[in-house]
Amino acid sequence: RFCHLLRESTLQNGAKLNSMQPLGEIGTVDRIAAATDFLLSAQSDWTTGANFVIDGGLSVMVYLFFNNTTF
Repeated sequence: RFCHLLRESTLQNGAKLNSMQPLGEIGTVDRIAAATDFLLSAQSDWTTGANFVIDGGLSVMVYLFFNNTTF
């Protein structure tokens, strides 16, 4: 029952949730998989000690909000 209510709420509020994201949409599993594919590929062989934030820019928006800063 809870999963059904959550799904309905997400469907009803999807446009609102998307509009709140800096890139205009909520991320998908495919976005995370693409980053994982990169890290597992030979293209990442010079990547060491890096943090990958895969949030569509949301953390930047939060930082800017709390620091009263804009681009």
